[in-house]
Amino acid sequence: MAATTINIDDLRPQMQKAVPIAHLKPALDELERLGHSRSQLFQQAGIPLPASEIITLPVGEFIHFYGFVLRMLEGETSHRSDRQPFTKEVVDLMCFCVINCTNLWEVVERAAAFNRALGPRGGTIKAERHGGWAEIVVDSHRRRHDFAGLMVDLASMNLYSKLFSWLIGKQIQLTKATVMYSAPDDPLLMLDFLGVPLDYGQSANRLILASSYMDMPVVRSYAELLQVIDYFPFDSWATSCPYEATSISDQLRVLLMGVMQRGQPLPKLPAAAQLFYMSSATLCRRLREEGSSYGKLRSDCQRDYAEYLLKRTDLSIQEVAIRMGFGDDRAFRRAFGKWAGYSPSDYRHRFQHDH
Repeated sequence: MAATTINIDDLRPQMQKAVPIAHLKPALDELERLGHSRSQLFQQAGIPLPASEIITLPVGEFIHFYGFVLRMLEGETSHRSDRQPFTKEVVDLMCFCVINCTNLWEVVERAAAFNRALGPRGGTIKAERHGGWAEIVVDSHRRRHDFAGLMVDLASMNLYSKLFSWLIGKQIQLTKATVMYSAPDDPLLMLDFLGVPLDYGQSANRLILASSYMDMPVVRSYAELLQVIDYFPFDSWATSCPYEATSISDQLRVLLMGVMQRGQPLPKLPAAAQLFYMSSATLCRRLREEGSSYGKLRSDCQRDYAEYLLKRTDLSIQEVAIRMGFGDDRAFRRAFGKWAGYSPSDYRHRFQHDH
């Protein structure tokens, strides 16, 4: 199998403002082969079905839909007999297992022990130092190296990268990553995961980074883990896309929309800041520089999701209020009236009348 290297710098110009739906064609084709209709996938993700694969989506929407498609693929792969991916509960237990480690070397050692304790369900993770570089080797022991397996293995590598970054309070800038799979037809499909060049057709799945990261102390506490555990692994595609491609506001908007679509309460500012590897003050400053604020983004996302539920679902007003995290429909009606200038019922009637 020949090794293939894809450089993200060659493709960044395509990612600045919008991304063609065609970049998701391999994943959508795979899901269709597994019995999912394309129209249902778009509907479940809350995105109108495009008339053509030439249609583009804003980067934020593309990342959201990309994340949804990958979770669907991961769900399909979990039914295989050869390997099951980590469930949310298992990921939570691993996070609690490593939170009291002193540095990333110890984190990897404890994560390796955790995987061994899982028996056949667990994989393998180990860290090796090579001069000024460190390699974190991640092996799921998957027998079939097909497209769905590649997606799930990359998701596992991304999970570790995000977890390690959160633990040291600093986003780890990977140098590159290698995978035991052939290169896909469209390399852009893989870029949102790790944001680094990928070497395909290699002997192992590796995350390659400066060894200095491994000596950094774990700065997070058990109390901080409790703040973010409900959102981890969160829609990490929101923070995987290069900063040149999307603003902090766009990435945060993708995260908040994903949280609401999963029926979770929106994170408070400190938890959201942690997920972006920064303090609350830094996140607020970055958002101010972009002409926004966390409160405004939360409110905008709630409004957008409420409008979607009212326009494209048959949920009652009370059900929409619950999905939005409101204690009762009266509070939701007041909030929606301020957002849209109409009551929820009038808004739904006007939309249906106009269409």
